Amino acid sequence: MLKSQRNMKNIFYFYKKQKKINSINLHSRNIIGILKEQLLCSITETSDVGVANSLNADDDVFFIPFGGFDYRLFKIRKFSSVVLVFHNITPPKHFLWDDIPMAIFALLGYIQLYFLSKTKARWITVSEFNASLLKKYNVDAKVCPSIVEIPPSSIHECSKSEEPSVIYVGRIVQNKQCFELLDIVCKASEQLKQKAIFYIVGNGKARSSYFKEYINKIRKLENHPYLKVEWKEGLNYNDLTKLYAQCWLYVTMSKHEGFGVPVCESVACGTPGLYTPCGGQETILNNCGVVNAEDFSNQIVRYIKSADERSTLLSQQKKYVDTYMSPIIDNKVKEVFGNFCK
Repeated sequence: MLKSQRNMKNIFYFYKKQKKINSINLHSRNIIGILKEQLLCSITETSDVGVANSLNADDDVFFIPFGGFDYRLFKIRKFSSVVLVFHNITPPKHFLWDDIPMAIFALLGYIQLYFLSKTKARWITVSEFNASLLKKYNVDAKVCPSIVEIPPSSIHECSKSEEPSVIYVGRIVQNKQCFELLDIVCKASEQLKQKAIFYIVGNGKARSSYFKEYINKIRKLENHPYLKVEWKEGLNYNDLTKLYAQCWLYVTMSKHEGFGVPVCESVACGTPGLYTPCGGQETILNNCGVVNAEDFSNQIVRYIKSADERSTLLSQQKKYVDTYMSPIIDNKVKEVFGNFCK
């Protein structure tokens, strides 16, 4: 029997609706929805972290996502009611020497994490990998995995593209190794010696030299005999799921992931993923689909050539991805987040 909201604390969630939803914002939206629907919680959504200073742990709880340096958190003087929901901070070493400002920003995030670990705040995180990181700061975090949305039924109407196709979804930044991934996919198409499509869904910082060089690198491939690059931006969720479903493989060479939602989204839509070791991704998929960078192009070729092997990999990965979707994930959210609300 669901617990009545009369027996719940006053629940606040640090959340501001945005036109462009990032992964942390999307996670917050999903958590809020599950708490409202499954536990009948009344939740006050706020963009003012200063609210924490007027709350107390006996009667209130304030969930605040944390995934990098945030100056607004300096407004908090009282942490007894606060539950920090930790996502991921990419280590600064992955930006040196290509993007010094991003390296500094990442370093500030870890410095802030250190000071937050000394407060009375309690913690939730999205993977065992992240929990291990927090233990280095003497933080004992509860684990509630990221949420993978159930794709719309319209994806079942999609068929695989006639030509072999691979897809990457994410930012065009150094730590995602986008240059290296483009070279790997290009090499794989040359090994296959047949037409192939590489879908890129994402963007980068317009002023970034890395992003500008990436654009130039793609332009140089316009007359490639085998590989066709299709760059997509601003896709809504329905269009993205259809593109996932149409592709043959998802590929990424990210150096550091706390969870790795895009790979799981792709699997949920019927397309298996290949990825290099990055921390969280292999943890949540139990190493299914992990490959070495040196052998990546060979593995792409292997799975492109064999529908049976793609099907087997998809079946293996789906066993894990299903646990991050409703109804299983709803129960985990109720267990972890709901425990703080009582």
